[in-house]
This record gives sequence, C-alpha cells and structure tokens, in this order.
Amino acid sequence: DELIQTVAASGRIQAPVHIEVISKIEGKVASIPVSPGQAVRAGQTLIVLENKAERAAAEKARTAFVQATARLRKITELTQSGSAQSLLKAQTTLDKAKKQYARTRELSAKGYVGQDQLSDSLRNLAIAQSQLATVQFQAKANRGSGSDYALAEAALNKARANERVARDQLGNTVIKAVADGMLVSRHVEQGGEVLAGKA
Repeated sequence: DELIQTVAASGRIQAPVHIEVISKIEGKVASIPVSPGQAVRAGQTLIVLENKAERAAAEKARTAFVQATARLRKITELTQSGSAQSLLKAQTTLDKAKKQYARTRELSAKGYVGQDQLSDSLRNLAIAQSQLATVQFQAKANRGSGSDYALAEAALNKARANERVARDQLGNTVIKAVADGMLVSRHVEQGGEVLAGKA
C-alpha cells in the first residue's frame, strides 16, 4: 500500500523581492566579477568602476591628513617644549640683565663707571625685557588655546573631513549587493558607461 505523509506548517508566504542596483556616480565599468544566475551575498562586489581619479584624490587627501596630523603633533610636542625652553632662557637673560643694570647703576653712583656703561646696561635690560615679551607671546600662541594651535587643529579637522569625502567617493566606484540573492540580469557590460541613479 502507498504511504502518504502530510506535514502541517504555519508561516507567511513571501513573494520574491526584485532589487534594482544603482550607482551613486557616473563612470566606466572596469570589471564585473559576477554573472547572471549567480548567487551573491550582501556586500559582495557586483561592478567595479574605473577609479583612477578617485584613487588619486583619496591618496592626496590622505597625505594632507597625515601632514596636518604631524603639524599639530609638532606644535603639541616640539614647539610647546621649545617654547618652554625659550621662556626659561629669556627669563634667565632678563634676570642677568637686571642684576647687571643694578650693579652698573650702583657703580655709576659711586663714580666707578661712566654714563656710557650705564646706558649700555639699561639698553641690554630693555632688550632682555622685549625678548621675554616676544617669547611669552609666541608660547601663548602655541598653547592649546593659542592661535597657532587653533589653526593647526582647524586644518586637521578640514583634512579629516576631506579624506572622509574622498574615501566615500572612492567607495562609490565599487557597487555591491545590498542583500543576499541571485543576480537575475544586468544592463551593462565591461567598458560600458554607468549613469548615476540609473539601474
């Protein structure tokens, strides 16, 4: 006798989903690594567009980002450290100039040195005070709240944003599957032109 077996199941019937793949940018097809009828996984490359210009732009943006990072690091590590040393040196020079002027003024009052030596000593004191003020201004500009640091930080942020845009543009030259499925058909071949927003 014939045995008939029945399986009862509940569920939802889902119609096949047809997905049209579009390109975000216009370009010439460099390669198509999949064929109609082939199963694909989400994220798998379907079409690669020529990307020489995008690759060059991404590389240029990356170089600018690296340079901006180095500039900010230089200000943070070297320039600020150098500023601290320059401040110490300028303060030491000023202290010596003050002592020298006080000593020369004392000797001048006693008649041991002439007015020329006193004038030279006063000039040296004024120069030392001016140098310290200049170094202090430069050190302030190099600190985290200073203008040099702020400019370098702004340049880094701009370079980071430009690199992100360039990387996205390069990424747009690779068209990928948005879901698991089967490639049913395609409307473009290698060497053909892809239009932005078109299937």
